[in-house]
Amino acid sequence: MDFNWMNQRNRLDSKLRIGVVRHCTFCEKQISDIRDISYTEDAEIAHSKCLQAFEQHWKDRDEALDLMGY
Repeated sequence: MDFNWMNQRNRLDSKLRIGVVRHCTFCEKQISDIRDISYTEDAEIAHSKCLQAFEQHWKDRDEALDLMGY
């Protein structure tokens, strides 16, 4: 009789559970609230606040460069 790992797993009454853990691209912390998920232009996952802060940084940078004449 051949060993069947699925039968062995079922006999031991164990369950295979694979969870999904999401981490923010910017702060690298776990995103626990799925309503707080945003995506970058490159489809990277991020907290909504982190993405807004990142986008604001680039807006401020562009504005500063305009004022400097670049």
